[in-house]
Amino acid sequence: MSAFFKLLTAAPFKDYRTQVLGGLVFLTGLANWLVGDATLTDLLQNLPAMVGGLGLSTLGAKVNGVKDAAGPARKPARAK
Repeated sequence: MSAFFKLLTAAPFKDYRTQVLGGLVFLTGLANWLVGDATLTDLLQNLPAMVGGLGLSTLGAKVNGVKDAAGPARKPARAK
């Protein structure tokens, strides 16, 4: 049961939830148009949200990259 709960809460994607969410927003809009659930005008109306999803993915990648690149804090050199 705990494995199901971990999958339900997206525990395997703990550090990548922002990227997954942004990608899903874009892919959902594109898939709706590709399968015929949305017309071209619907796609163009949803385009700002889809680009926002891609931006969210990029932002999440940058935030995770900064967190990974941050090294141990250094003490400032003492002035003599």
